[in-house]
Amino acid sequence: MNTSKEETSEIPRYKGEFGGQYLSPSGWFVQPAVGIIGPRLKEYIGNPPAPRERREAFMITNLRVGKRSGLHTTVYVEGINLFNERTVIQAKGEQLLPGRLWRFGITKRF
Repeated sequence: MNTSKEETSEIPRYKGEFGGQYLSPSGWFVQPAVGIIGPRLKEYIGNPPAPRERREAFMITNLRVGKRSGLHTTVYVEGINLFNERTVIQAKGEQLLPGRLWRFGITKRF
């Protein structure tokens, strides 16, 4: 959490993630997660100084559902950004947060 009175460009005032997992005796699991990014300030660098822009807080909800087979193999389907939240994020240049994504995965431990 940023506790100073001055804000730094693109650094949120707070950020957090909360999640859990239910694993059934037969190996099926459900794993929801919610991420929250607090409001942040965007300063454009220039001469003369450009105006500041306030970016609102947003929340991203993810869900992973799958099946574990023993201790070594997991197969899952994952929905990222389920409610299709759209905002601008800063990561190696300005980018739009992608909309809803679906992934399929297999994890094999040796």
